[in-house]
Amino acid sequence: MPFSKLSSSAKWCLIFSPTVVFVLQNSLQITTVTGFSMTPTFNEIPGSTTKLLIERSGMFKLDPKNRLRVNDVIQMRSPVDPERLLIKRIKGLEGDVITPRDQDYPAKIVRVPVNHVWVEGDNSFHSIDSNTFGPVSVGLIEAIVWKRVDPSRFPYLFDLREGGREARLSLINRIDQY
Repeated sequence: MPFSKLSSSAKWCLIFSPTVVFVLQNSLQITTVTGFSMTPTFNEIPGSTTKLLIERSGMFKLDPKNRLRVNDVIQMRSPVDPERLLIKRIKGLEGDVITPRDQDYPAKIVRVPVNHVWVEGDNSFHSIDSNTFGPVSVGLIEAIVWKRVDPSRFPYLFDLREGGREARLSLINRIDQY
């Protein structure tokens, strides 16, 4: 059938569907998180899963100094097993000086190298992160997590900037004050 004989909606689908597919594959996606490394931010109940809205555009790789921030939650390839995707929180950017949480880490302080980040899971007891494998290359970052998606609670999308060991210490300090 010639293109000119197609209905306007069929033409629209043929013209714009590649763009829609490209945007869905390369920008915003919904992904599912399992495991305990980011508890209590994700998967508060054992065996539960959490849905996340992630940005896969890769623009942060072109300009990591201006696009990545401390406390951003990211999806990254494991430096130990590149087949595995991990969800971690950025705790240090290039040039930052970090005190590793793990006492067995080979250095007492670490300066994050150029084009690397220091990542940690929010649950220090169940997280394999930079405290185990060191700073992570920005090239291993697949996506930035934008929001937590929870269809059972309004407004459905939740900010993730608060979390990690600083948030836990802040909560403990507030409890101790009472």
